[in-house]
Amino acid sequence: MEETKDIKSLLLQQQWEASFYQMVEQYSERLLYCAHGVLKNEALAQDALQEAFINIWKNLHHFKGNSHPFTWCYTIVRRSALNELRKEKKFLTAAIEDVQESQSLEHLKWDGDETVRIAATSLGYEPCATPLLPPAWTDAPPSSSLVTVSFVTVRTTSGPVTNM
Repeated sequence: MEETKDIKSLLLQQQWEASFYQMVEQYSERLLYCAHGVLKNEALAQDALQEAFINIWKNLHHFKGNSHPFTWCYTIVRRSALNELRKEKKFLTAAIEDVQESQSLEHLKWDGDETVRIAATSLGYEPCATPLLPPAWTDAPPSSSLVTVSFVTVRTTSGPVTNM
């Protein structure tokens, strides 16, 4: 508790460098656990902690002394981790959309078995003896249709069901 009082007194005396040094020394490990608890990834947690310490340094003069310095730092680290999580989610969403666009079946010609085989193989489908319907597609919405090929089943968004 005395360590916290030292940091708090340093902050209230406007000794920014000394108080920041003490915060980094005393709180880094616990704050990293906080960031890791949100992000579940060590590298992302370290990035979030680094961003948080930058924000802490820039805002030391805003510390009013109404709370413990650790609580104040913890809040900043948690917000930084949540921001990192949002960035990661946006990145993953964009990556998924890019993959979906690149694997669109709209541009393929369905003029014969050889074209279908080449197209399906390029998308990672393996040939098989009988048509398969993956379990995730069994509850297909009524507006969609399935194109059944002699070795693979491919889901499309429009048009009638066609057996090739």
